[in-house]
Amino acid sequence: MLYLVYMIVNIPSTLAPNEAGRVKAEDKAYSQQLQTAGKWPHLWRVVGPSSWKHPGY
Repeated sequence: MLYLVYMIVNIPSTLAPNEAGRVKAEDKAYSQQLQTAGKWPHLWRVVGPSSWKHPGY
């Protein structure tokens, strides 16, 4: 069974931009590693800008 999950990520304003970029890059690499290994075969992004939010939020 597949689920649609909405995630809202709020990066603290006190986090340095280069640190935020590093964390995002690590997260992206880890999720791609899981996909390649077949442990997370289904990962889709809802079409639209990164700031897209569900109307109910």
